[in-house]
Amino acid sequence: MHEWESQEKILSALELQDVEHFMEYKEFQYLRHEWDNIPIIVPRFIIYLSKYVKGISGYCKHLDSLETTTSLREDLDAKYAVRKLC
Repeated sequence: MHEWESQEKILSALELQDVEHFMEYKEFQYLRHEWDNIPIIVPRFIIYLSKYVKGISGYCKHLDSLETTTSLREDLDAKYAVRKLC
């Protein structure tokens, strides 16, 4: 039980949550007391994964900003030009 709600109700609500934009990392908000009665390895691992995903998200966002239609067209033209020479 968690804050007077059934586990089934809480899990159902959590499963319905969506990530607004997967390329924008948004800090997960929580209350400190929500970690009560959980072995320390669980929050430690979740916080580690959160920081890891934040880094991956930032890198993906950077790559996404580099790949414009123009840059993709230029890359394709360059590859086509090299192939023509062969």
